[in-house]
Amino acid sequence: MMNKKEHWDFRRFIQTVAYFEGIPFLKCLTRLRNKLSNMDSTPVSPSMRDRVAAILVVAGKESLAKPIIDRLLTENYPVRVWVADISRGTLFDGDEKITLSDRLTPELLTGVEAIICCFGEGQGDRLWEEKLQNLIALATVGEGAKGIKTLFDFNQPDEDLLASWGAVDDVVMGGVSESNIRLCDGFAVFAGTVSTANSGGFASVRHRNFQPPLDLSNYEGIQLQVKGDGKRYKFIARCEGKWDGVSYCYSFDTVANEWISPRIPFQELIPVFRAKTLTDASSFEPRRTYSLQLMFSKFEYDRALNPTFTPGAFSLQVKSIAVYGGKTSPQFILLGSEGEAIARASRFPVTSVSPSQFAADEKAIAQHCLALLNSAS
Repeated sequence: MMNKKEHWDFRRFIQTVAYFEGIPFLKCLTRLRNKLSNMDSTPVSPSMRDRVAAILVVAGKESLAKPIIDRLLTENYPVRVWVADISRGTLFDGDEKITLSDRLTPELLTGVEAIICCFGEGQGDRLWEEKLQNLIALATVGEGAKGIKTLFDFNQPDEDLLASWGAVDDVVMGGVSESNIRLCDGFAVFAGTVSTANSGGFASVRHRNFQPPLDLSNYEGIQLQVKGDGKRYKFIARCEGKWDGVSYCYSFDTVANEWISPRIPFQELIPVFRAKTLTDASSFEPRRTYSLQLMFSKFEYDRALNPTFTPGAFSLQVKSIAVYGGKTSPQFILLGSEGEAIARASRFPVTSVSPSQFAADEKAIAQHCLALLNSAS
């Protein structure tokens, strides 16, 4: 029985390809419009614009910590500062870009990429050594110790987080399915209605190309935190910037009304072009990750059917998208010898820096710390 023919929404087709700059002529018009309005519509990679990972600065010696914090802020790092006495943190007070705390909590370490301990030299402060032990203990049970880095965290409602996500439904091939992604309380919802009319049968949301592409080569794969409706979905990644290029796919099943954390190894991504598996295509290149996508489709691969597919409404809640299998983090950078033995006894990478080797030039020390962070990323 042939699928019913329904009205195709040409306007929605144009809106989709224009949003993702899929047609060269529309791409030029979009860029000209944005130039005239002084806007830049190209999504910059999270690691370059709004860094996902934060840096925690332990301000044992505040005069040493201040130039480092200033340098981190100029590089757009989210900065958190831990001081022994909040009333003494006057060097950092009032800067809205800094999270200042005198309490050691799990929230303080969530999403922290590196910890810079500004102890100085020869302080002999046993209190800070004890605090360092507590810091390491808390980091050991945190997310970073598992080699996980969050790329998109939908747990905190932020409309900017969705600004570069858009729907790519079967309207691009004449279908009438329709979907969107929206924020709710603590998660995003990818939902819509799938129809098989006009030989269609899929809906998806896709992130516009990262510029520059993400380099995820230090990780093993993608980890999702999702709650679905019992249906099978696809995760899709691309390692080239083409609108209609090779996509690398992985199918995963959801459990109705239960949060799950499926892991998607990069090496198991299947190269596909226009629903056909490519047997001679190269493997996915994590170092050139241009875009990510979530899809609900009638088809699996090479015309095989999705066993859970039924036309109509679907819904997938998404709390986070992360990469896993990275090296253990956070990285510890110790300025001074205080607590070095304690830190090196932990599972974390440790770099010890002697301020005296920079002739007490605090700006040079700050620049060196930044170089250490960049070499580890």
